[in-house]
Formats: sequence, C-alpha cells, structure tokens
Amino acid sequence: MKTQEKIESGQYHHIPLSEELVLLLYTDFCGEIVPDWTGRWRSVDMQVGEHTPPSYFLVPQNMRNYVLDLQERLKESLSIDQTLSVMAFAEGRLLSIHPFHDFNGRLNLPPVNLLPQKESEVESYLSALRAVDHHDYQLLGEVWKRRLESDFER
Repeated sequence: MKTQEKIESGQYHHIPLSEELVLLLYTDFCGEIVPDWTGRWRSVDMQVGEHTPPSYFLVPQNMRNYVLDLQERLKESLSIDQTLSVMAFAEGRLLSIHPFHDFNGRLNLPPVNLLPQKESEVESYLSALRAVDHHDYQLLGEVWKRRLESDFER
C-alpha cells in the first residue's frame, strides 16, 4: 500500500508525532527507491542551492527540536490561517534541516503540487524558502494557501 493511502486510512494514527514517525514515513515512502538510506538521517554535509543545512551530526538534535516545536504548534485547535502557518513551518523547517540524503527527481509526489508548476512561481517559492532559513514562515504559508486553492479548483 502506498504511503499516502496508509496515511489516509489511518494506519499511522497510533504512532505519536516523533522523530521515529518521520523516519518511518520516509522509509515507507522512499524505501524501495533508496533502501540504503532509509531508517536513518543523512550522514554527510551538503549544500542545497544557496542553503547550507545543519551539519549531519546536528540533524538528530535539529529533528528532535523540530518535532517538539511541531507538537507544541498542534496542541490547540487551529484556524485556517494558523493551519497554513503550521503547514508552512512543518515543510519549511524540515526542508531547512534537510535530514535525508538528496535524491531529487525519483519520486511521484502526492496530489498537492509541492513544487512550482509555472516558471513565474519559482522565484516566489525560492524566496519563501530563503525566508524560512531566517525562521520567517509567512511567505511559505502563502505558497501553501495557493497550493491548496489550486487543488480545490481542479
């Protein structure tokens, strides 16, 4: 069963939000593609465009802090704007940490278009990711809003 179907059917609901859940989702999603890299954080330093993620040996600590922060943000009932903000944080911070080895282009992404579909959207998305590097998630929240609105229009 595909990871998205497992999520939708509730197969992960019994697992608390944790670093272990992130690793499990990554393993389920990517295990067949990159079996040597699943179940663990990246083990090398890397550069992603203009962004330098934390050194590989800091990834476990950064992921622990990420999960604790996300748990705190999800404690209360959220408005639409707050939900968009949490989604922007969840994506942006995870991408900023870049906890896994890089293998772009090998996956079929879920239905929500995570990457800009038009050339005119690319700079907006990259600007939002640069803002995330400075802990500003507002622009990425706006990107999420556009993503969801375009999916509902289909």
